[in-house]
Amino acid sequence: MAFKQSNKDRYFRWRRKHTSELIRLGIPDIIVNDNHRFWIAVQEAEYAGASWNHEHISDKDAPELLALLTGFLGQNSNQDLQTRLEMRLGLRQDFTEKTSYDTGLLIKDSASN
Repeated sequence: MAFKQSNKDRYFRWRRKHTSELIRLGIPDIIVNDNHRFWIAVQEAEYAGASWNHEHISDKDAPELLALLTGFLGQNSNQDLQTRLEMRLGLRQDFTEKTSYDTGLLIKDSASN
């Protein structure tokens, strides 16, 4: 039976390497300690299962968390957590969300990618 070795996944390794920093910067350990939960939280800027969202990140910690995420994901990853932190810090001006009524999918547009 074949299975994926998560320790060979660069996302898994990065999250594990930065676990203590991520927790210190305001992401709860229940999210950080689970690869799936963590990347959902990064992608959506919230994790409903832990009643957490990007607003729980303090203004003091936001620049450091943004730098940590951007260093790994790159400048234009379009992950909601990264985008919301950029907006809070005045690094991104326009971000709108539209729902496609045909598919029900959320479409994210940013004028200043």
